[in-house]
Amino acid sequence: MAAYGEMHMIKCRTTFRNLPFESFSNIEIFDWGCGQGMGSMCLVEMLRERNKLHLLKKVTLIEPSEVALNRAIINIRKFTNNGCIIIPINLYLPSIDIQSDRCVNGISNQYPITIHIFSNILDVNNINLSKLAKLIPNTVSTKQYIICIGPKNANSNRIQLFAKIFQPDKLLTNIDSATFGITTSNHNFSCKILTFEYNNAPLSISALEYANQNATQTQVLDDYDSELSIVNKIASPDVVKLAKIISENLYSNEILYCEPDINGDKVSLAILRPNTGIFIIQAFDYDITQYFYKNDKNGKLVSDTLFSDNEEICSPISVLKTIKEHLITLHLSSVAERRIDRNSYWSIITTIGFFPKNTTQQVNDFFERYGIIHKYELCIGIDILNSTNIRNFLSKISFFNSNSNFNSTILNEFKNIISPGWHFYKE
Repeated sequence: MAAYGEMHMIKCRTTFRNLPFESFSNIEIFDWGCGQGMGSMCLVEMLRERNKLHLLKKVTLIEPSEVALNRAIINIRKFTNNGCIIIPINLYLPSIDIQSDRCVNGISNQYPITIHIFSNILDVNNINLSKLAKLIPNTVSTKQYIICIGPKNANSNRIQLFAKIFQPDKLLTNIDSATFGITTSNHNFSCKILTFEYNNAPLSISALEYANQNATQTQVLDDYDSELSIVNKIASPDVVKLAKIISENLYSNEILYCEPDINGDKVSLAILRPNTGIFIIQAFDYDITQYFYKNDKNGKLVSDTLFSDNEEICSPISVLKTIKEHLITLHLSSVAERRIDRNSYWSIITTIGFFPKNTTQQVNDFFERYGIIHKYELCIGIDILNSTNIRNFLSKISFFNSNSNFNSTILNEFKNIISPGWHFYKE
């Protein structure tokens, strides 16, 4: 609950809000692989917010862990004020390696609205998706909503495959995001959601057969595995390695964001240090020595553009300056107001260019050759990953210096930009 609770809640609320609450009559929930009941708890909360909780008549909790199941019963009983029937089923979901007598082999629904919650469970490789799909009752007297939630894994299509078995006419929610959000404990998480109404159409024979033939797949990574950023192609292996090295040298109140979105400006890494400032690291995944600046006949640079034989790109120094300017003038309103009187507020942001295809010496030699002055933009190369003491690098960028201009107001504003709070229904 501590590790996954917040991201689980955000994903659940994101898809539940697309359910047609206004048309609901009596409801029952099936929470498959329910754990401690987080999915059902989120739905109960949203029913209460809409004054629909009285419609919830039954919650079926399916979970192989007796300890987790007992906690889920307590949670749902508390959340519903003992207002509905709770049916616990202490069994596994249909599995390819567990005896069938230890697995769920059938369910029945009795109310007009049935909501099936499959959250963080369909990506488990040993679950037999074909057998699981066949457990969903085919009944014209009930509207059934099937909710499939998990992390985005570019190397897995189990959620898509499970949904395809039911041949949905349309999706109520379709989210496929490698950078879906950041928790209040500053952890990035991804999201894969498919939610649809099952219209009791015959199950797809081809999808069932494919699911049987592809029972095991590549290992599915979760949102705490740094490799997931690489698999989902939102960060290069070098950026992930740099993030890991830096994070191992930070104290608990120093925050590292990997590939954050700052109001539309995407950067590789951002580090927050209270009473010091914001440190932005932007990776440039090209060999800078393969490019050149153009000079006019007087020897002056033509523009802030790098050229190669077949490509033009913006100068990395110009990119770093733009990131800093946007932070100061666009994103951090409290800083924008103060900078009119005190230019020293520019010192709270440090920008660093990371060139994994070059050494630090090669990068510095390149800019020196063209007379490019970058007094306030530090550049580092691949050798930073082999540094025996990353804290020397942090010292070099004044990471340990205090800056009275960087106060808690600015720090919290930056955190809220990257990870805005959830707005509840009544808000």
